[in-house]
Amino acid sequence: MSTVRTALKCNNPVLKSVTAILFAHDKRHAAPVSVPTAAHPTHDGHATPSFPSFEAVLGADVKLHEAWVYMVDGTGREHRFLIAAQYSPEYEVNQSLKTITPESNWRGGLIIMRGGCKTFVVNLAGSVLKQLAFIAVHKFLSDTAPLVANSVLNNTPLELPVAFDV
Repeated sequence: MSTVRTALKCNNPVLKSVTAILFAHDKRHAAPVSVPTAAHPTHDGHATPSFPSFEAVLGADVKLHEAWVYMVDGTGREHRFLIAAQYSPEYEVNQSLKTITPESNWRGGLIIMRGGCKTFVVNLAGSVLKQLAFIAVHKFLSDTAPLVANSVLNNTPLELPVAFDV
């Protein structure tokens, strides 16, 4: 299980809702979703990162894999996307992910959030950012496919990297 989140260092966090994209394991299409996110009331930044509750959306019954995907758009601006994904051989192949990566055989749910410049995560909204997010998901699925296949073939725990570059 790979993770990029750290425990929130705050006694009285505020709860905010951050828009992400959900590729549910049992749906045919991706959909926007609000991810409950605990944050420091005055210092939501890289030194005190907020804590998105992926489990509140995906459930806590399957291990969660988290990874950052870093990319540069056509104008040279850098973007980062946080992916939280669950994989279970018992699930059916995720059809909503096949719309992005037809060769994908990912079995489980996936959430993608946009990383902020000054804050840990920010709302993922707008068609351009959605297209970039889909490219990030494609990169994540393409790079993890051999690791997933090896894990299933050898019946070993799935371990994924925590960062990918596009």
